[in-house]
Amino acid sequence: MSKKDRRKTKIVDDGQIMGQRPLTGEMKIGEAHRPKRRKPPVRELARTGLFQPLNHALVPELPPDEAPPTADSSRVSRGLIEPGHKQFVELCPTPLFQLDADARIEWANEPFAEFARKDLADLAGERIDTTRLGVIYPSVFSDITTCMAEDQPPTLRQTLRYQLQGGQELARGCWIVPELDETGRVARFFGYLLPIED
Repeated sequence: MSKKDRRKTKIVDDGQIMGQRPLTGEMKIGEAHRPKRRKPPVRELARTGLFQPLNHALVPELPPDEAPPTADSSRVSRGLIEPGHKQFVELCPTPLFQLDADARIEWANEPFAEFARKDLADLAGERIDTTRLGVIYPSVFSDITTCMAEDQPPTLRQTLRYQLQGGQELARGCWIVPELDETGRVARFFGYLLPIED
């Protein structure tokens, strides 16, 4: 096959390939090509228009992150009420305790008494490091006294890991939060034993 018999390759642009401009005819130099506005191919319609109602039906719209409406005709006008604190904390399944400034137990709920393996009456007045918490968290008393010595007493956070008698391992987060009086000194501590999922 000679060079004359070979087909000549024409250089085409994207507009010619997409059918926006016919292959015949030559463009003059400097002439701007304006492609015809064309309809999207069927696959584009399928991706956007045709299946859009189906997509909306399958994916529910999330509600906006706004405050709920407050127009309630049955609403009773009243001020804020104090919740029943005592019953609220006594029914809490999380072990809770309150310490005085000397780290002695002023109050504890039933789950903390079960954790400490003592009666509630026996826990009153006991220093926190002489309870079962002191066995699992040996530096609890020194951490509390260090916290009291600081100008801005921090919340003590400690992860406790221990074994039950059956060999099961447990993990708890121990938070001891100081409460300051009007002079800025620590008046008491609030303690929480939070379950940790591994």
